[in-house]
Amino acid sequence: MVATRTRGNLLRQPTPHPRKQTFTYQCRRYSWMIAGTVVFALWGSWNNSSNITSSGNVARTANNSNSNGSASSSNSRTGTAIRRSLLQAASQSYQSNQVDGVEYYWQMPASSAESTNEVPSDVKGILFLAHPCNGSGRDWWSRLEPYEGSGTQEGDTKSALVVPPLPEHGAIVDMALNELHMAVVSVSASEVKSKCWFGRDAARVVTVLNHLQTTLSPSNSQEGDSKVPVYAFGVGSGGAFVSSTLSIAMAQNKSPLNGYISQVSAPKKITPMARKAAADVPRPPGVFISMPRDMATRSSIQAWMAQQGKVDGDPPLKHIQLKDQPLSETYFNERIPNLISPTLSRQLYQALSSTSPQKQQGRRAASSVKLLDGKGQKLTMNPQKSVKEWNAMLEPVFVGASKTNPKYKMFLNENHGMDRIGQILNVAWGESEVTRDGVLPAMEWLMTLQQQQANTNDQSKDSRKSSLRKK
Repeated sequence: MVATRTRGNLLRQPTPHPRKQTFTYQCRRYSWMIAGTVVFALWGSWNNSSNITSSGNVARTANNSNSNGSASSSNSRTGTAIRRSLLQAASQSYQSNQVDGVEYYWQMPASSAESTNEVPSDVKGILFLAHPCNGSGRDWWSRLEPYEGSGTQEGDTKSALVVPPLPEHGAIVDMALNELHMAVVSVSASEVKSKCWFGRDAARVVTVLNHLQTTLSPSNSQEGDSKVPVYAFGVGSGGAFVSSTLSIAMAQNKSPLNGYISQVSAPKKITPMARKAAADVPRPPGVFISMPRDMATRSSIQAWMAQQGKVDGDPPLKHIQLKDQPLSETYFNERIPNLISPTLSRQLYQALSSTSPQKQQGRRAASSVKLLDGKGQKLTMNPQKSVKEWNAMLEPVFVGASKTNPKYKMFLNENHGMDRIGQILNVAWGESEVTRDGVLPAMEWLMTLQQQQANTNDQSKDSRKSSLRKK
């Protein structure tokens, strides 16, 4: 927020020096200011031309090159080549780019790398991912980290591990890329301390989504016509953000979302004043996903949905209530198949099924802790409150496994260590955690609604054209 001075503050400003009131002094002062502005503008123009990913809009480069007619056909081909190279790079691995000062991470489906078109035809849409509080847009992607105790700096590939994202985060990205053929993008919330989402983040996300939608849509597409659909997925604070703030902001920007998924987040209550202000703003269809132990969230969703559909224009909504995830010898392998083998999964389950002795003041207590029930399928303690217990059971398994396979050292890293195991244990516990469960059917439902709406729009256009011909 820009601070403004009141009349009283202006009256208390010091009297300027007499020399600073002379005409010559003022001319010199403003000439330096003008010269500095010109130099800064020239530098910005050169920087934008040298780095197309930071210029704000690749598609705008291609469109501007076509505005000069046949004399600029070579520039048009150059813009198309730049766009294609950018899309191919994003299809091979995720990219970190900026638009209007907003950093974002994104990736294209792998099959789009083989496309020779200006815009890959197999991209079914764009999926924006909003992290929960204390998260980051970076959490959805892999990163390089050094071996434990190697003493090397991050980024040294000779002694660093490619650390994949948390299993549920990575599974959602893989699902969107490989099964739904969507471009995936994430942004970090601007709040530094809590890293939660607030209203001021809406404009930042709208800027990124509009940029990518223009980039991935055909250059001849008009407003609302033939544009790539945009969907949003959020967890916790991110879920409340995509279901309310972002949905309204995108609609007001005349580029409405085609649907959203809000996970482990109760719908945000809309005040009468806000409802009246957004009365003419179309709201997208949405899906709410609740976990078994999130009873308060589940009740809020059910009560909120009971009030929907009573007013014309209310969007279609759906509530997916997840069921318990029983533990078994294959559970860890099913959740993290790229890191945990079936053999290691069985060893982890057996270790978790054992009894962990409690220690009090360095002595072993008479009682002991058992983390699984009598059937060995459900956890008896919240993993977030029993980290020491299950970590003591599972860490020796990874120590032994890392002696034969160095990739298991990432589970022993002090920075994130057992975070991956902790996340899938939280999913098994069924409370307030990012999970892939329910996301695929939710996205398929939203995409079906979008296709039905597109078919309806096409039929309306055809009927209007036929009526015009009869006239």
